[in-house]
Amino acid sequence: MLIDYDGANVLEIAIWILIVTAAGFLGRVLVKGKNFFGLWGDAFIGLLGVLLIGTLLRAFKFSLTGWLTETVPDTIAPYVFWLDIGLCALVGAIVLRAILRPFTGGG
Repeated sequence: MLIDYDGANVLEIAIWILIVTAAGFLGRVLVKGKNFFGLWGDAFIGLLGVLLIGTLLRAFKFSLTGWLTETVPDTIAPYVFWLDIGLCALVGAIVLRAILRPFTGGG
């Protein structure tokens, strides 16, 4: 996933923040982790998650956006980029929460 902030407007940045915060929150719920720093902590975990998974996918030269574009219906195709970010953030948040859980304790 190529992260390009050139030309990003305020709405796109707000959507990014909402997606990574929701993914961090959902990751906390699924892993049953402790709530540290509230939604700010969830946003941070989600952001780290999308960077972690996005970097790994890029290292293995796999384009999740390209794969999703081929597999989803045409009605969803304009939103594939945001779906890519959400999936990467969610998987990354779950992985990070699972790694941190022994150190922070459960919920």
